[in-house]
Amino acid sequence: MAKLPALSTAGGGEIYMGSEIRDCFSLLDVLCANEFEGASLNPELQEQTEINFYRGAPPEWLNFHISDQAESDGTGTPFIKRDGYDTLVDQILQKRKHPGTSAIKLFHQPGCGGTTLAMKVLWDLRKKFRCAVLTGTTSDITNIAKEVVDLFTAGIRSNQNTVLLLLNDEQILENLQDSIRMEFAKQNIVARIPVVILLSCVRIDRVLQGDHVVLQKKLSDSEKQKFNRKKEELSRRYREKCKTFHGFNIMQTDFSPDYIKQACTIFSIVRKKNKPKKTQLAAFLSLLNAYVPGSYLLESQCLDFFKHEDYMHGGLSLEDRMKPFNDLIVIFQQDKRFEKKVCMAHPMIAQRCIELMAKAGVSRSDTARNFLTCFCRDKDPYLLGFVKDMLTSRKAKTKRNRKR
Repeated sequence: MAKLPALSTAGGGEIYMGSEIRDCFSLLDVLCANEFEGASLNPELQEQTEINFYRGAPPEWLNFHISDQAESDGTGTPFIKRDGYDTLVDQILQKRKHPGTSAIKLFHQPGCGGTTLAMKVLWDLRKKFRCAVLTGTTSDITNIAKEVVDLFTAGIRSNQNTVLLLLNDEQILENLQDSIRMEFAKQNIVARIPVVILLSCVRIDRVLQGDHVVLQKKLSDSEKQKFNRKKEELSRRYREKCKTFHGFNIMQTDFSPDYIKQACTIFSIVRKKNKPKKTQLAAFLSLLNAYVPGSYLLESQCLDFFKHEDYMHGGLSLEDRMKPFNDLIVIFQQDKRFEKKVCMAHPMIAQRCIELMAKAGVSRSDTARNFLTCFCRDKDPYLLGFVKDMLTSRKAKTKRNRKR
């Protein structure tokens, strides 16, 4: 029988998280200290969650639970932790010795497992901290701060425990810490322990030097061994399906350009004129993900794009509509409170696809223009943010290329 959801306490215990507490969090995805414990899970759901992750979808909490269970009963190898794991955990535990708010940055090149590593750290520390991921809009700093404080006190001020919050926007770090301090003053709360540690995942193009944990598109020898063992396990369990596990395979082959070229062969059929809707959508996703890693379109938006074709393909899923490009995209739902999202399986695949389009005479400017026309009429705030980042990134890269 599934246990009632609980949060960890500073003393190492747990407190029940009732609906009056859970309902406070619309911007945070809160990880319970006893997540999935005692739960009876659908085997098909578990398998599909694993397949989505290895194909390239961001991890879900369930992925870590499945891996822990498989390791404990001897049916699977451990969840792969990249080499920066131990250092990151040590940094977090050191920060817990200091009062107030603090921040740690995890730098990573796109597509090399930075967010996965950060979520794995949260999963493993869920009994020590109150862990959460910022999933809502980063523009609402005041309410984010309020939810962090609510999580720290868990509805009762005597039940304080340090919050470990994962976020993907380093631009808000300073303002968020200031807002948290202001919220404490507003509520007249006295903190007996550190309030929050902000774990910021920062995507970078080039490797940095310093004391920060930095993940790059290159595996160490020990990491290669771990990936090879996991490859053997997945091959036994999933056989032919492993060919579509692009997210995993790209890392297991040490980010091999040859693997990318082979995976994207199907994109060589793209032509400049008379492109069907599925080709246009694949082009849009490739352009967006190549310039803005972590970006996505909503599944509902993608289906709306096919509306005028419904008389021919009514009832078909998005995955079926996207054939033969379906193996290069992933459809996922990290938070059940929000819609399903769609993206390319990996930023390197997205980059290769726009290179193939350019060879076919399909310019990036034309693709960008068509994308804006088809998807930006409703002015969705999240999508406009991606578009702004995409256009800014394209402009910056163009200037750099000209200098060369």
